[in-house]
Amino acid sequence: MNNGLLEALQVIGWPDLPKAIDSTYNKVWLKAIARVQRTNGDIGYCLVANNGENLPRIIRDFSPTGMICKILSIHPYEDKPKRNIVPHFANDAQILKYFKKTSYKQSEIESLLSKEGKTQEQIKADMQTINEYIQKVAIEQSEKMIEVNQQAREAASKSVTKNKRTYGRANSTKTERGKK
Repeated sequence: MNNGLLEALQVIGWPDLPKAIDSTYNKVWLKAIARVQRTNGDIGYCLVANNGENLPRIIRDFSPTGMICKILSIHPYEDKPKRNIVPHFANDAQILKYFKKTSYKQSEIESLLSKEGKTQEQIKADMQTINEYIQKVAIEQSEKMIEVNQQAREAASKSVTKNKRTYGRANSTKTERGKK
């Protein structure tokens, strides 16, 4: 039975299934192979990306049978240490500046950062929300950078291939002229 694992491994270029996320995993995963259960009971695999909230977003499903009803495990093949992806800020002003370039409303961020009339529990909960927002933005930015870099590599590769073909034609034309 084809459950899609071989195709997924071939697409990402790995010989074996990467290790699944467990309680010791302390990185931010960006892309992964997900082991999934389908409504018809089959087990399959698909490629997923982190949606910025550590939830998988399906990129490519390798099995046409049954809809996915449950994610059984996440096997990251592209991740980064949290300290390399999530920025740290010295004060609230830096946080506000960071969020100016995002889709988050400035008033919402200011409200979360405000400590007036809040209990310690509320302040802690608000800071947790801010940290989740920061991680989501950082993951989105990282994915965009990976995509831009990949497009640049592809464009450079096409340019090199085009130049080789052009150079080859120029040489053959020159050689043909020399023989005449």
